[in-house]
Amino acid sequence: MQDDLQGLKDYLKSGKYLPDFLQDFHDQKLFFKRLDEVVQSRNDNYTKDLNWISAQVYTIDVFLHFMAVHGYTLQKSRKKVEFFDIYTELSEFEKKRREEQAGILMQALSNHINKTETNDQDTPVQEVATWECMDCDVEFKASLKKSGFLPDCPQCKKDYRVYRK
Repeated sequence: MQDDLQGLKDYLKSGKYLPDFLQDFHDQKLFFKRLDEVVQSRNDNYTKDLNWISAQVYTIDVFLHFMAVHGYTLQKSRKKVEFFDIYTELSEFEKKRREEQAGILMQALSNHINKTETNDQDTPVQEVATWECMDCDVEFKASLKKSGFLPDCPQCKKDYRVYRK
């Protein structure tokens, strides 16, 4: 009986009772964030107090674990019906999230860069910063561009590998 329990413990610890797209914690987070987006678009009160973290913990750590202890697993339906592809769904969701986050970061950077100081005559003074190129390790001074883009490295002419010191 002890050997049987060890086998069950090893199986549960492996996470192999979960569908492959839920075996990794980060993939679980992505899945439940997407599910939360679906839940938030509902117009009922049934799911209004449900958040993605609680849903993930309950589903993975309680429900599916409990079912696995009793020999049950989730599995893809074998019905001959046209289903949506979960991997495409999650990939598109992740791409959209990354684009939204990049847009927010670029807007914040642009807002910061577009701030100007004034001298005694209330004339705008362009801010100068110290930059370092990650490709050729050159350190240089350059003004912050109003457009929100990074300055070009004077040596290797790249702008995407430069950071402000």
